[in-house]
Amino acid sequence: FGHAYSFACHKYIFNIKDQGSRIKDQGDKEVEVTFPSLHHSYNLKGTMRCLSAIFLVGIVVSSTQTYSLGFVTTQKSLTMPTLSWSKVEKTSPVVIQPRLPLSSATTSTAINALNPALFTSFLPPAMGFVKSEWTVSYGYGFATALSALSLLSNHQQPHQQITIATLHAAALVFYGFRLNAFLFLRNRLSPTYRKIGETIEKRSNERFATRISRAPFVLSCGLLYYGLYLPVLLTSKLASDTTAMKSAAGAGLTAIKVLVGMQWFGYMAAALGDSTKSYVKASENNGSFLVTSGIFSILRHPNFSGEVLAWTCNVLCGAVSAAYLLRSRFSLSILGTLGLSMMGWIGMLFVLLRATVNLEERQQKEYGDTEKYNEWVKSTWCGWKLPKADGAKKEDVINKITLDVETEEDSGSGI
Repeated sequence: FGHAYSFACHKYIFNIKDQGSRIKDQGDKEVEVTFPSLHHSYNLKGTMRCLSAIFLVGIVVSSTQTYSLGFVTTQKSLTMPTLSWSKVEKTSPVVIQPRLPLSSATTSTAINALNPALFTSFLPPAMGFVKSEWTVSYGYGFATALSALSLLSNHQQPHQQITIATLHAAALVFYGFRLNAFLFLRNRLSPTYRKIGETIEKRSNERFATRISRAPFVLSCGLLYYGLYLPVLLTSKLASDTTAMKSAAGAGLTAIKVLVGMQWFGYMAAALGDSTKSYVKASENNGSFLVTSGIFSILRHPNFSGEVLAWTCNVLCGAVSAAYLLRSRFSLSILGTLGLSMMGWIGMLFVLLRATVNLEERQQKEYGDTEKYNEWVKSTWCGWKLPKADGAKKEDVINKITLDVETEEDSGSGI
């Protein structure tokens, strides 16, 4: 990025003087820009090259197997090996093992060094090449569940250290598989939702000329899902670091335990909301029936509110773990992992808060003139949502539902 930006800006040189600056380019035009009290000369080309070099060095350092910069050192006594001689009674035949070509060995090493979560985060969204909505439905569930499951299968720690890391990873496994099971059953049992899926696919084909043109959206979703998984990786790193674990003993581990418990509570609330809404709608045999019983008598949108709580606790677990890991030893890899996990959380939080706003407006439009809805709104909490912009007009509709009334259905989780 630095080199690309440097190439775009290399012809501009800023010579800032006492009374102003003259920006020159390869043409004949000159523009006067005043910069009072500045006495420096800047060369954007050199500056961008320096930033580019720092950026590339950061990638190299954070990609190495040894992620510590070695700011914490330990003293170990140096012992010399002892040599023992013994008489060889019989010589064994020399067996020459065939050597792999250098390119093959290098490729194998590189593949083994890759994080399995990269595959489990980016491959499931590729289901969207078959059917567009699968990128954000089944691809979403499989990516979160399989990434955490791959970490559980490779994580080998003593029992007393693995408890919190295991529970944290198991929360994502539960959420992903539970969500996919719910989406599958809803799609099989609801003709209305199958019609919605067909409409989504039709409009996706109109938007994208070819299936491969969906690649940018699929890759961006994979990056989002990878960011949601990374806090679990940080918790696992904390559990495997003896020094950091000793530092986190007490308040740190207690905070992580509370956060993991709240994360499970959020996922359970979302699951209870989905199951309650599906059961009531099926019992009433009416897809547009307003569900106000059960958990909906407390929360108007428990699936969205539960996920907001769960994903927030998830990223906070990663932040606490990263804090103690960085306290133990500074690491660019830990910083990069924490930054990407924050990006994933922000992206998912934006999606959930916007979904809450959209559902609130849709329910207000459909049921706003009924006494049942007005009493329900007064006695329940809608959950977290994005605030409306100042001066917004009442007729403005955020993310207007593009399906007609007959094909609309309020059925819980799933984008």
